[in-house]
Amino acid sequence: MKLCGAGDVSAAGVQGLHAAHLLVLVDEMPGVPQAVITALVNTATDDGNTIAGFGNPDHQADPLAVFGRMQRVRAVR
Repeated sequence: MKLCGAGDVSAAGVQGLHAAHLLVLVDEMPGVPQAVITALVNTATDDGNTIAGFGNPDHQADPLAVFGRMQRVRAVR
């Protein structure tokens, strides 16, 4: 299944997951395309939704580092 392409802003393959209590676990987040992370963040909008990203950031612009600087995100080292 193709989640997204290199130039995509958001990944349609992970959109549409809605629930009052949603837990999304993303392992090796630095290697996940930014479009997938954007789609997950845009989907998890309820107060009971949690996204946990794991990995070691490679640089300040990789998906995990960018995610860690977002509002409502608590980065843990």
